[in-house]
Amino acid sequence: MDIKDLPLKSELPERIRWFVRLRWFAATGTVLLGLAGRWLIPGLNTMPLFYIGLAILLYNLIFRQLRRWLDARLSIHLQIILDWLALTALCHLTGGVDSPFILFFLLHVVLSSILVSRRECFLQGLLAIVMVNGMTLLEMLGIWPLPDFPAIPVLPHYENPSYLLVFLFSFNAIILFIIYLSTFLVQQLRRREANLLELQDTLQRAYTDVVKMDEAKTRFLRIVSHEIRAPLAASQSLLQVVLEGYAGDVSAKAREMIGRADHRMTQLLEFINELLDLARGSQRLPEEDKNDILVYESISRIVKEMEAKMAEKGLRLSIQIEHPNVIFRGDLQDLERIFHNLLGNAIKYTPEGGEIAVIGTLLPDNFFLFKICDTGIGIPPAELPRVFDEFFRATNAKKELKTGTGLGLSIVKKTVEKYGGRVEVTSDLGTGSCFSVYLPVIALNRLT
Repeated sequence: MDIKDLPLKSELPERIRWFVRLRWFAATGTVLLGLAGRWLIPGLNTMPLFYIGLAILLYNLIFRQLRRWLDARLSIHLQIILDWLALTALCHLTGGVDSPFILFFLLHVVLSSILVSRRECFLQGLLAIVMVNGMTLLEMLGIWPLPDFPAIPVLPHYENPSYLLVFLFSFNAIILFIIYLSTFLVQQLRRREANLLELQDTLQRAYTDVVKMDEAKTRFLRIVSHEIRAPLAASQSLLQVVLEGYAGDVSAKAREMIGRADHRMTQLLEFINELLDLARGSQRLPEEDKNDILVYESISRIVKEMEAKMAEKGLRLSIQIEHPNVIFRGDLQDLERIFHNLLGNAIKYTPEGGEIAVIGTLLPDNFFLFKICDTGIGIPPAELPRVFDEFFRATNAKKELKTGTGLGLSIVKKTVEKYGGRVEVTSDLGTGSCFSVYLPVIALNRLT
C-alpha cells in the first residue's frame, strides 16, 4: 500500500465513529422535519420524511453496535451507499431535481473523500451520479412519479428534457470536480501526514540510539575509571612510602623525580574522579535514594571548606542567601559537587584581591536560584556557548592555569539537568563571570 494511505488506515476507525456521530444529527433533523412539517402545514403528508429519518437512525445504530466486528473499510462503504439511498429517497419526496436536499450529495462527496481512498471515492461518486440520474429519468418517464408536496411546488422542468439534460450534466460535472479537488487536497494532507510520521519515527530511533550511546559511554567511563583508579592509587601509595623514607634512603635527584611522579599521579586521580563524577551526573537517581537536604547548610559547608584557598589569594567573599529553610530533594554529593565546582572555578580564575559573591533566592515557582559571581578573567564572548562542553577550556583559562580537565562545568550542567534544573552563564572578558543555577526545591517557609 502506498505510504499516503497509511495514516488513513490507522485513523479509519476513529473517522467512522465521527461519521456515525454526524449522522445522528442528520437523522434527527430529518425526523424533526417530518414531524414539524405536518404541524406547520396542516394536511401536508410529511410522514415519509419521518420514516426516512427513522430508517437512518436505525441503520446508524446498527453500524454503531457492529463497529467492533464489522471490517472498517466494508462498514464505511455500506454506510455511504445507504446514505446515497436515503438522500435519493429524500430528494424524490421533496421535489426531485428541485429539492433543496440535492445539495447534500455534494456535501457527502466531500465527507467521503476524507473517509476513503481516492479511487474508492470516485466509485462512490459515480454511484451517487447513477442514483440521481436514475431518479430523474424514472420521474421524467412517470415510472417513479413525484408525490404531491405543496411545500415545494414542482416546476415544469420534467416537461423540458433539455433543462434536465443540462442540469444533470452540470450536477455530474460538479460531483466529479469536487471529488477530484477534495481527494487531491486530502491526498496531499495524507502524504504530509505520512512524511511527518516517518520523520517522527526516524527522530525517535535517533533519540533512542543517542540515549543508548550515552548510557554505553557512561558505563565505559565508570568501568574504565574504576579499573584505572585502583592501581593508580596503589602505585601512589608506594611512591609516598618511598618519599617518606620507609623504603630506605634515596638520593635527592631520585626524590625529586619520585615527587614529580607522585604529583602527576595526583592530577591523574583527580581527572579520573571527575570522569566518574561526569558519569554519575548522567545517571537518574531513584526516588528512594533521594534525601531532603537544607540548601543553606550545604552552601555554608562548601564555603567553609574553601575559606583557606580564598584567604591565600586575599579574595573577599559576600554571601546573601534568602529563604535559608528551603530543601533540595536529591543526593548530597550531587548538590555539593555543583557548589564546589562553581566556587572552585571562581577562586581559581579570580586574581588576588578580587571579589566573589554567593547569592541565593527562592523563586515563585519553587525553584532556588543560586548564583556565583566573581571579578575574574571572564570568558571570551565567542567561546561562551561552549563553556559547558566536555573537555573544553577557554583560551584565557589555559593561559591562566596550565592544568585542568575542562570537565567541571560539564559535570555541573549534567547534574543540574538530572534534577530538572538548568544552568546559565553571563560573562564580560576581563571583568568577571556569573553562573546561575536553577534547582527545584521544597519551600518550607517563604517568610523566613
